[in-house]
Amino acid sequence: MPTTPEMWDLLRPFRDEAIARDIPVDDVERWLGTARPCATLTRDGDGPGMGRFGGPLLLPADVPDPAHPFVASIDLAALPADATDLPLPPDGHLLLFAFPETADDDDTMGSVVYVPAGTAVTERDRNAWNTFDFEDEEAMFEAYPQGPLRATVSVSLPYHHAVEFLGKLGSGSLPGHPRSEELVEVWDSTQDAIAPAGPLQIGDTPGRRPSIPIRSPSPRSVP
Repeated sequence: MPTTPEMWDLLRPFRDEAIARDIPVDDVERWLGTARPCATLTRDGDGPGMGRFGGPLLLPADVPDPAHPFVASIDLAALPADATDLPLPPDGHLLLFAFPETADDDDTMGSVVYVPAGTAVTERDRNAWNTFDFEDEEAMFEAYPQGPLRATVSVSLPYHHAVEFLGKLGSGSLPGHPRSEELVEVWDSTQDAIAPAGPLQIGDTPGRRPSIPIRSPSPRSVP
């Protein structure tokens, strides 16, 4: 997606820092061309309300109980225009389910259910995922934040800088980006000032650090 003037202005501190580190301007601007819009969702801030962390679990009768804990509900009709470049439905709700990261596991396990606007729903047991009655796990998920979510339109750049090549050992810089490792380091040092991370984010560049990046779901699916 082309970098808009608004995204360019947001990313100016990144560009200035990269050039100050003697990364060639052409390399910096090619990297800026990979920027993508996103919506960061937090419990504070002054953006529009977009749903909530926690609350009752409301699902259509024909959708099976999810295998992961219920995290949040996102109101797509409230998503600011052009906040992401994902082909999301214009209305309805995304219900997010996930196991959080642990110190021993970098992978967040989760799923998404899309509930179209006007669909009849019924309240389900929020703990239906816990078929083995794991007390420790139940206490852990009670620590998930609860309350309204607000959206801040933001921007993201890649966190990854290397690819593995088929049939070869090791990895190399991203094709077309020979200074990718240095550019990722610049983003790491400037991101907090440009686009502070939140507990949830819709839309992103591939390979970012773990959160719950939301991809376009299949309607009424539990992946």
